[in-house]
Amino acid sequence: MEKKRVIIAGQLPPPQGGQNIMIAQILDQLRKDNSFETVHWPFFFSRDLNTMRRASVGKIMELICCLWRLLRIRIAGPIDLLLYPAGGPHLVPVVRDVCLLPFARIASRRLVIQFHAAGIAEKLKNPRIIYRILALLMRGADGAIVMTNYNRVDPESLGIGTIDIISIRLKDEAASAASGFSQREPSRILYVGHLCADKGTPALLEAFRNVRRDFPDLRLELVGEPLVPYDWETLKGEADRLGIQNSLKLSGVLTQGEKWQAFERAGLFVFPTVAPYESFGLVLVEAMMFNLPILATDWRGNRDVLGESPGGILFSTDAPLAIQVERAIREALARRNDWLAWGAKNRARFESHFMQSDSHPDYADFARRVVQAP
Repeated sequence: MEKKRVIIAGQLPPPQGGQNIMIAQILDQLRKDNSFETVHWPFFFSRDLNTMRRASVGKIMELICCLWRLLRIRIAGPIDLLLYPAGGPHLVPVVRDVCLLPFARIASRRLVIQFHAAGIAEKLKNPRIIYRILALLMRGADGAIVMTNYNRVDPESLGIGTIDIISIRLKDEAASAASGFSQREPSRILYVGHLCADKGTPALLEAFRNVRRDFPDLRLELVGEPLVPYDWETLKGEADRLGIQNSLKLSGVLTQGEKWQAFERAGLFVFPTVAPYESFGLVLVEAMMFNLPILATDWRGNRDVLGESPGGILFSTDAPLAIQVERAIREALARRNDWLAWGAKNRARFESHFMQSDSHPDYADFARRVVQAP
């Protein structure tokens, strides 16, 4: 009896982004399961962050190449399940999905849409014609996968009836977590992710400047790169204006061991996002992996990731963001004695909810269930 075929669509890193990393993790998990055949349908729409969400002739050519790759995959055999990653609410990814989804639907027996970037539901409240078309196409899917309960709002607004919540699970990279970290610097605040206003970068810089007046030993490390229209020149200009350039470390994009070292040397993790497309903060899971106390906005799916009683502080976004970030940092510094317990609580949640293990093959179980269903 021939194996069922499961196709995973999407772009792998680079660039380093939550959805690309997620697709790589799903693909790795499914390839370990020998009960079905797993095939990758690759996308190459964005070479780096500067080309994300931007239209170009190259992306039009990539659409044609994507369809050709899908045709070759389909010629090689039937597609029993196709997992397709929704591009999110921005116009260029929406156009991509409108162009590819009809062919994905025709080529596959079952089409399930993976929602990572949030925000489609809000676009449908006063939709342009392109969003109406997208809603019509997505409504024909056989199901949807979201990573937090908050994310249900997008497939529900599209009328997709079958929704599964599957959180991404990561390999435990914190081998020394049980015995502590020799590199830990209690006064180092760490942020990892895209650098832009939506992710709270300007607000974090201003808040750090204000707090550092009373705590001159503080250091701030930013890991990641600017997301257009934000750029390095703007970021460095703000740091110079605020007078924090000597206490700010701009590490750029770090991967593998270098990235984990950044988590190891941090004392406190901060995630001040207010991005409308925020859904599942993968970096929050990475911070929990490394026993870090966490400060994060009470925004979108952050509470679902961290839990109702997080190891740290979930702060409001009602007031100006810089003020809220400053208040959270000051409160955390006043409660330094709690950091060890906060970190331990976060580590425990990582182990119970987000740690990759053979006993939790979530996506493999989902794929097996779907392809074996009548």
